[in-house]
Amino acid sequence: MNIEPLICRHLGSASEWKRLAFMASCCEPMLLNFRLYHEASRLGSPDLLRRGLDFAWQTARDDTVDGEADELVKPSRLQAPSRHDEGHSFAQAAIQTCFAISHTLRSLRGPRVLDALDVADASIYAIELHYRNELFLTKRTRSDREFLRRTEIMRLAKSLERLSAAPERDRLKAVARLRCSAQRAPSTLVRA
Repeated sequence: MNIEPLICRHLGSASEWKRLAFMASCCEPMLLNFRLYHEASRLGSPDLLRRGLDFAWQTARDDTVDGEADELVKPSRLQAPSRHDEGHSFAQAAIQTCFAISHTLRSLRGPRVLDALDVADASIYAIELHYRNELFLTKRTRSDREFLRRTEIMRLAKSLERLSAAPERDRLKAVARLRCSAQRAPSTLVRA
């Protein structure tokens, strides 16, 4: 299943708050991936990324955009592992997380469908990159990778359906439900 046609169909003519809520929902499980990286390496600040993601959810809820967004973009991007740290477990996923959250924050003032596609792709690409570092992919590892990839695409598709079904007048409720659902999602790199 390819997520791109679904994003275009559900978000093509959707309100900006729906695009932004979708992008934030992509980032939630990715933040768990970053925490795995942080626990293994003691590098980066998951709390700073959490603050940025909270701000994105707040903006999706009530269009609150102020100077704080700009102050969070660069620090969010700088949490990404450097080339010297890329050997750590979950480093590639951490890079994708930092990209997705900083891209979401840069998009607060006018999220486009292309922005939503970029963030969704990062959530799926993180799974691909995580397994790319293994020299020999066993049948089990390939199966796990494909399972996690399909699971993430299905989760994103469900988020898109929820947002499409939400009337504009139910914005607060729709964002709160999507956020709750996204925060319950497990890390995209660990098979539950």
